[in-house]
Amino acid sequence: MSEALFASELERERSTARLRLRPFGLGDVEAVLAYSRKPGFARHLPLPLPETGAYTRDDAEERLARLRLADWSVDATWALCLANDPSDAPIGSVRLSLDAPNYKADLGYALDPDRWGQGYAREAVRATLDHAFETWPSLAKVECHSTADNAASRRLAEAVGMRHEGRLRRFVVIRGRAVDIDWFGLLRAEWERA
Repeated sequence: MSEALFASELERERSTARLRLRPFGLGDVEAVLAYSRKPGFARHLPLPLPETGAYTRDDAEERLARLRLADWSVDATWALCLANDPSDAPIGSVRLSLDAPNYKADLGYALDPDRWGQGYAREAVRATLDHAFETWPSLAKVECHSTADNAASRRLAEAVGMRHEGRLRRFVVIRGRAVDIDWFGLLRAEWERA
């Protein structure tokens, strides 16, 4: 029953003041590989550290192929591209995964370390939250999570109106180390008031 309440599919292409959000293509491998290998990118993600060279072209190609095959009605990932860049090369991503039975969605984002601190992730996340709540009137909540030591992700979640809901201790293992995860959420009523 809840799946019928989310019958509208998210738009595949959208724009903000400085960004174009679009589906990833197989031609994006070089750009994704380049930013994924930069120091700092994978620090808070369950990916191989770039310094090890373990994140390969095959890894990037496989990831992009999975994104292309994903069912956009429940799992959408957009490439973030600079609106004024004729190359249309991605500088990061934003993802929204629907959990229809629970009337909520999970949000994720990643950005080229060279673009950190310039407001691109905040712009993309805010636009994605607006799009989700506008497209799915039954959506009650959007959640995101990050490692507890990721201060930038915490600031971003709070900047777009999300509230810190708790910390799960030693919740995941990243590169052999158990880490705490912070959870953030934005309720529809909070989004409507903003």
